[in-house]
Amino acid sequence: MKTQNYASPIFTAASFAFISFAFFVVTGCSADSSIAGATDEPVATAEAVNMGAPSKAVASDDGIYGTMTDPRDGQVYKVVKIGEQWWMAENLNYEAEGSACYSLRSGECETRGRYYDWQTAMDIKGKTSQPTYPVPGVCPADWHLPTAEEWRTLIHVVGQSESSYALKANYGWAPGFEGADKFGFTALPEGEIHSGDVWLHGVDARFWASSEDEDEFGQTAAIYDDMAEVRMELILKSRMVQLTVRCVHD
Repeated sequence: MKTQNYASPIFTAASFAFISFAFFVVTGCSADSSIAGATDEPVATAEAVNMGAPSKAVASDDGIYGTMTDPRDGQVYKVVKIGEQWWMAENLNYEAEGSACYSLRSGECETRGRYYDWQTAMDIKGKTSQPTYPVPGVCPADWHLPTAEEWRTLIHVVGQSESSYALKANYGWAPGFEGADKFGFTALPEGEIHSGDVWLHGVDARFWASSEDEDEFGQTAAIYDDMAEVRMELILKSRMVQLTVRCVHD
């Protein structure tokens, strides 16, 4: 297996300076939005999906790929089965209040997906009741915002010690920091938006989880350029921060 050299002075200092400043690290479907070709039974085999083009350049794997159409706007997303979970292989690009595009240009959403604040990702704006799990959030019907535990399951399945390398795309990252994209997840370093400004683009991929820690913090899954493992981290929900979203099948 290819081993990646993670030691580099280019982004390491910036990454850790930002983490120490902004984050607290935690150790440790309607028919229209179902997977294309699926029957009434849960999608579990290669025969149950529309085997379209894989969502990555590397083809020497046994991944099971398909597509999913969001009935709200007709957008088609690549999906991939990793272990027993079906994941979107692209960032969500559903336009909702509280979402934004890279550099605030709408055309960027088509290739990068959108960034969502916590309340929008959870779909709890103006609601007084507590969400029930699994939380549909901003995801299409029959899909939901993954919990921290579902992210940990993904990390375990791909191999925790090199989970970042396994899930990162083999393009789009700085030279020497590309991933193997062994499972077709194709995580790209889209960074995050803070108060309207894009931070850490090219350095990290950070996704919302639906899990909370008390009332102030939301969980995130963070993939950094210079770290071998995906990290589960907390972020203040009250901060003006918008992150990308990957949905997982119910």
